[in-house]
Parts: sequence; structure tokens; C-alpha cells
Amino acid sequence: EVRLKSLAESWLQTSPLAWTILRPAGLQDGEPTGQAILSQGLERHGLVRRQDVAIRGLQLLTDQEACGQIYAIGDPGLNQP
Repeated sequence: EVRLKSLAESWLQTSPLAWTILRPAGLQDGEPTGQAILSQGLERHGLVRRQDVAIRGLQLLTDQEACGQIYAIGDPGLNQP
């Protein structure tokens, strides 16, 4: 439920934990495209491959500048008809 997700994010943001939030577009199975784009302050609609989210998520875990940040991720190449 969206309300519970929002409450969890709010709790995390006010907690003493080190956190990074990654909000994916619609998740799709399949091989990674390598074209997923991270953005801040913009919602990403459309699709993104699960493996691309995992790859970018692991990269964010090792990026000190990502701590305390919120990112959206989507793949514009998958959104074309």
C-alpha cells in the first residue's frame, strides 16, 4: 500500500540510520539494458528492468554522496511503444 510505503520512508528519513531511497518505475523481468537513469526531484514513470535496479542500487550503496538521498530510476528506452 502506498500509504504504508510513505510512512516507512518518513520513518527512515528521521531515523539515525544511514539511508538511500531508490524508487523504481514499473519493474520488468529480463536482461539488464544498462540504460536505466537515476534522477532526483523527478518521478520516473514507465518501466525498468529488475536487474538494472539491482545494479544501480549496489552502486549507490558504495557512494557516500548517495547517503541521505532519494533517487528515482527508470529506463526511457523501455517506454517507447
